[in-house]
Amino acid sequence: MDTVPEGDRSLWSYEPFNATVIGDVIYGRGVEDNGQGIVMGITVGKVLRELGITPPVNYGVILASDEEVGSKYGIQYVINKEPNLIGSKDLVLVPDAGNAEGSMIEIAEKGILWVKVTVYGKQAHASLPELGLNAYRLGSELTLEIDRRLHEVFSYEDPLFIPPRSTFEPTKVEPNVGNVNTIPGKHVFYIDCRILPKYGIDEVLRVIKDTANNYCNTHGCRVDIEVVSREDPVQPTSADSEIVRRLAKAIRIVKGLEPKLLGIGGGTYARYLRARGIPVAVWMTSKETAHAPDEHVLLSDVISDVKTVVASLLTEP
Repeated sequence: MDTVPEGDRSLWSYEPFNATVIGDVIYGRGVEDNGQGIVMGITVGKVLRELGITPPVNYGVILASDEEVGSKYGIQYVINKEPNLIGSKDLVLVPDAGNAEGSMIEIAEKGILWVKVTVYGKQAHASLPELGLNAYRLGSELTLEIDRRLHEVFSYEDPLFIPPRSTFEPTKVEPNVGNVNTIPGKHVFYIDCRILPKYGIDEVLRVIKDTANNYCNTHGCRVDIEVVSREDPVQPTSADSEIVRRLAKAIRIVKGLEPKLLGIGGGTYARYLRARGIPVAVWMTSKETAHAPDEHVLLSDVISDVKTVVASLLTEP
């Protein structure tokens, strides 16, 4: 559930798909993102049952797949098939983001846009560059041009979010030619955009397309822009919602910390529920090692989080 590949295995100190326990720490791919939240949710139910505690609200856990790639077959499928399963008066907690001390409650998320850019030049022998048009060089220059333009146009900062600005990161590049001595006629790269709610995704797309078209008109290439994934920003959860107030009070009681209400650039299930007017708090204690080598979680954090969720159920806000 919500688990990515291990990446470069040589960067791991431990076997990524074994649970390696050393003292208070468990190492392994997916133990934090999102095994920690899954274990926490199930354990809360187990604690309530074994201690014979009947909370003032019903308690349920939804485990849904597909979270890393849009949730079309996960939580979106669930709430579309069962539209009355979760309502605006329900208390919804998504354990999928937080900070190292467990004080951060996420109440907002940026919009997400993944864009595929394909630059077409002309393939030729590398010894005769005048007969070709190097799509690799053109694509590399265009990557930097789009990057500069996006950061110039969308420079607003909102202190609610971490980081406080929209982010635009060139990431994946597809293989081009298979040999060194051929000038590639096609270059494909991707951009990951995390966009503050102040801006619309269509605005960002327009800047990308205009920048790419202007560049290729000048340099004699052709370009295609394709949206790979799009998640428009939605209204944040109110700081005065019952789930936020309950959780904030529980954090004060169990952890002795003052809660911080923040927004993130990552995407969680909360986005799809907030779009339906359902208040959602995203929270857990996170060492923020998701997707990294040596991903890990502290057992003491999981136990503390279980206590906090139980307290949120039993304590009036």
